[in-house]
Amino acid sequence: MIMLSVARARLSMPDAWLFMKNAMLARQKPNGALNLNTIGGFNSFGHYTEQFACSGAIAELLLQSVDDIVRVFPAWPATRDARFKSLRAQGGFLISAEQADEKVTQVEVLSTVGGIFSLVSPWPSAEVRWLRTGRTQTLTPDAKGIVALVTKPGDKIHFTPQ
Repeated sequence: MIMLSVARARLSMPDAWLFMKNAMLARQKPNGALNLNTIGGFNSFGHYTEQFACSGAIAELLLQSVDDIVRVFPAWPATRDARFKSLRAQGGFLISAEQADEKVTQVEVLSTVGGIFSLVSPWPSAEVRWLRTGRTQTLTPDAKGIVALVTKPGDKIHFTPQ
């Protein structure tokens, strides 16, 4: 269930969220815990560390960072409002984002170690504001839809649609 959920999210399959929701509900115990061992009813009473992998599968719906490129809400349904705070991405970045009314409304990045931050832009152009200095700039995605900028340790950067 976990591996299929993550694979569906990574492939941005349209039913990834629904597949994961149904799989978790089918395995939910009366106390809210999940029974991931459904083969022959063997040991249906235990709690296993694999249950914690569910949070990782859910995180894949909200944020993915592969090859140092970040995507926000890559497999989350556009019709469902959502937000998350401080999910970790490759390169030491903590990402927070919000989606409402079928649009990504903001992305916030905290650079913990500095370096190049690359984002698949959810907008045709993005306004970027460095919270420490108040400096702003407009970024236009490249041919692959990616915006990138150089960060320093401790930079907190706010992205909104232009």
